[in-house]
Amino acid sequence: MRILHLSDLHRAGATETLKAIWNGPQAALRKLPEAEQRFDLIVVSGDLAGAARPAEYDELHEFAVTSLLPLLREPDARARVVFVPGNHDVDWSAELGRPLQISDLLQRPGGSEQLAALLRRYRDDPARSGVRQVISKYGHIEWIALDDARQADRFAGVQRFLDSFYGDTLREPGRRFDLAAAQEGLDWSAHVFPADRVAVYGFNSCFLNDRHWTGAAISRESIANAAAHAAEFADGFLRVAVWHHGIHTDGYRPDYLNQADLGALIVAGFQVGFHGHMHKAGAQQLGWLTDRFVLVGTGSLGANQNHRPDAIGKQFSVAQIHPHQVHVQVFERTGDVPVYTRRPPRTLPLGNQGEREQHEIAAGEHTRKIHVDRHGIITVSVRISELRTPVAIPVAELSPPVCEARHESPVGSPGFEIRQSTGQDGVIRFTLYPPDHRSTDLVWRYQASNAVPLTQAEVPRYNLAGRRDLDGARTSVVVRSHTVRFPCRHLTLSYSFDDPVVAMDSVEKWALRCVTHNGDTHWERVDSEERRCELVKRSPTEISLAIEAPIVGHRYAIAYRPSLPGHALDYTGNRIAARLLDRCIADRELGAMLSYQLAETIAAAISAVFGGSPTGISWMGLLWDDAQGRLLPAFGNFASREWVCSYPCGTGVAGHAFRFNRPAAWCRGTEHSRDALVYQRSPAYQHWKPEHDWIVCVPLVGDDHKNPLGVVQFEGGGKQHGLGDRLREFANAALAQAATKGSSWEVFQQTLSSTVNTGFWHACALADCLVDFRDDIHRLMTQLELGGQSSEASLTDGSMIRL
Repeated sequence: MRILHLSDLHRAGATETLKAIWNGPQAALRKLPEAEQRFDLIVVSGDLAGAARPAEYDELHEFAVTSLLPLLREPDARARVVFVPGNHDVDWSAELGRPLQISDLLQRPGGSEQLAALLRRYRDDPARSGVRQVISKYGHIEWIALDDARQADRFAGVQRFLDSFYGDTLREPGRRFDLAAAQEGLDWSAHVFPADRVAVYGFNSCFLNDRHWTGAAISRESIANAAAHAAEFADGFLRVAVWHHGIHTDGYRPDYLNQADLGALIVAGFQVGFHGHMHKAGAQQLGWLTDRFVLVGTGSLGANQNHRPDAIGKQFSVAQIHPHQVHVQVFERTGDVPVYTRRPPRTLPLGNQGEREQHEIAAGEHTRKIHVDRHGIITVSVRISELRTPVAIPVAELSPPVCEARHESPVGSPGFEIRQSTGQDGVIRFTLYPPDHRSTDLVWRYQASNAVPLTQAEVPRYNLAGRRDLDGARTSVVVRSHTVRFPCRHLTLSYSFDDPVVAMDSVEKWALRCVTHNGDTHWERVDSEERRCELVKRSPTEISLAIEAPIVGHRYAIAYRPSLPGHALDYTGNRIAARLLDRCIADRELGAMLSYQLAETIAAAISAVFGGSPTGISWMGLLWDDAQGRLLPAFGNFASREWVCSYPCGTGVAGHAFRFNRPAAWCRGTEHSRDALVYQRSPAYQHWKPEHDWIVCVPLVGDDHKNPLGVVQFEGGGKQHGLGDRLREFANAALAQAATKGSSWEVFQQTLSSTVNTGFWHACALADCLVDFRDDIHRLMTQLELGGQSSEASLTDGSMIRL
């Protein structure tokens, strides 16, 4: 279920309107893929107005109808918009009761005892004492005796809005708020969706609020009544609670819920909670006895930072609830910049109420043997003895820039199934689904490409989002880790390599735990846990790590530095690639001209050598952007929609060719050899069906040492003549390992590479934007013997321009 989470709609300024505020979030949502622009549910967690005025609710009603409902997959389903009241929805102008005259009370028989009891109740529980203490502007203490009949007046405005918006759409099993009831326990709402097996309940965390008492609480009677309703109409459903106030751990902040209120919700069977009020986003997983609870908060949609110094204004969130996890993406803007940016997404595990563990998840010996071959493909053999789990559990996760993964069925565990899925964060997950609660010895294996950097040059390309060293450079350390998802008696991680790529003197053992600081999460090393780990360095190609009784949630890792330098482009080559990308992509006036010049020069070189123009073939030149860590399209003859394509180092055929600095190929329907890459799945943003049946990629050399600065990718579909047919045949031959040394296909491969590079550097030598690099370009062309172009006849006698 995909949920849009908004909160705290009160404005930053008196002249702002909801329609104007919504322009920024609306623009941010429109930048998402079309499939992600619609939601199953919209949650608005309180502070629907600024001062509970009727005009504000009239504006909110229009905003909800014109702006929020169209975002739903079912635009007419008003029950799929969940509104709850906040403290700004409490009308402070409402009359609360009558002044309590202390002198009159003392003159009555027994008045002193009544006063003592009243003060005792106020001291023990001021919110429920029935009186309010008021300090006048002159410093005098005054008392007000609350009138239960008048308490409903505080919520008259928001109740009229809820009645007007929902009408009769919240019919049974749904339920509207009853904020006007004098009886406690009726201020909750129910939104039940049997098809989704999800039930959402709204609660009023302001039911004791008035202008003299701003404390937060949820009525325990309301929670109990909602739980009884869920038992009748939503048995076995995922239960979601929505309220306004945030959670605070101490007792000195009355406008925050305390842990007891949250505990009451968890005990009642709720597993996910949405709230606002804090004016800053936060997502966390809380444990309560054997239950797990995911708490999701979002910042203010309307308010700026000046409303609360410790807050972040102009926020909203998108949550994706799956049966076993909650994925949260926060959108925010800072300062006066109207553009919204996205925080890194967070994924939190979720315990389903319908799958509560009957027995503890446990395992005996847990062994993972990871082998890394010379092509960057890892093969992981997993063996878990005495595994017992009544619920689905994750058994492996692969984070970007992993290219693709494939797995085998478990061996010797009938009925146990492992499913592969890819999250919005790009993480590939393997989840084990057991048929029952019996114990099994799980034996399983999977493969993945582009999972491990093999050289020093590749490590920064894999750690773009990771930590930096003290000098500000991206870390040069490779960390191969495993996060413990379930308890076991012993964990062993062993790593082996085809080639000695590890600098043995740099190998370390790491144990990390996830911590939260100022709302952000990161991994920190735990010295005490590292001392328990046993690191064994058997050889330069084999290392292992073992730990007794690893801690669930901790991450255990081997860290090292590669021994091989790899393909590191020199400064001049990097500057040339950056200059070309900047001109081709960012310069609206001259970029198209430069792209055309590069494409035409390369096409002319290919035509001169192969006797046929590549104009009938879709092809593109991709250049490496070191800042983004991706190959970006810059020139060529390709569909306009492919401008959005980009490849991290090693992903896809283009990334594979760039990473290993050699031609790479793929052909549909051809069995991949063991030494070929695992072909990349379609990117998340690609909603069209690829038209190509084959791909051939050739690296563009960028310096004296022939390190690559980009890739030229050719692709085609169906039967083609001329060069297209030869490229398709070459792709088949390459996958069949027929392009061996001395073969005609090796000659074709080398000639194609030489021709493409000749055309590229000839175009660079003529480009005005590279005039200050012209001497370097001519020197490079001379060193690489790229001064001329051979003819078709020269191919027949085996002569060619060599790189």
